[in-house]
Amino acid sequence: MLLFTVVVSATIVGCDLALVATGQAKADLRYAFAAVAVVFFGALAFVVHDGTAFGFRFTPIQGWVYWIRMTAWLGLIMGTILSVFAVIVFGILRCPLPESGHYVTHESQVLPLFVGMCVTAPLLEEAIYRLTLCPPVSVVLGPKAAIATSGIVFAGLHVLYGNPSPDNMIAGFILGWAFVKSGTIVVPIVLHSLGNLCVLAYYTAFFCLR
Repeated sequence: MLLFTVVVSATIVGCDLALVATGQAKADLRYAFAAVAVVFFGALAFVVHDGTAFGFRFTPIQGWVYWIRMTAWLGLIMGTILSVFAVIVFGILRCPLPESGHYVTHESQVLPLFVGMCVTAPLLEEAIYRLTLCPPVSVVLGPKAAIATSGIVFAGLHVLYGNPSPDNMIAGFILGWAFVKSGTIVVPIVLHSLGNLCVLAYYTAFFCLR
């Protein structure tokens, strides 16, 4: 059963990466992969009577108060890292600023971008890159390896997207850790959504101020 689970996990993740690599990041087939992952691992959690190991619980092991505080700390840490990166790259090294404003060129784009970045992407990517990837790797290689694998693969996903920014290179490790530690897929979904909301707010502000 473990071997079969590993094969299913590798197939779902590999096929999704292949779609993105071939320019089909918005293909409906990606949603089918996510749905298969939820059904398969949900059924597996039901069979083994351990929803926490597969992320199928609403309340985190530590409770929501802990994760509210942790979210604030993670936001502060990520903001500090990105600020230092910006000072080094754009201040000391004098690299040109990227033209990020093209993401929002009209106010009518804000709502569709919100749905895509803060709802669809977190649900889709957390189902595939946390729910599908972390449990079997945790069983075979341990939780630390699951976090590392999740982070590396998620970073690779964003390289294939053509968006290898520092936040995306780090985020997968944080989201993998949050999934393993909390015992619920809800926490990384919320963190992913909030992170993307911050990015969207930047894009929108850039559009409004230019």
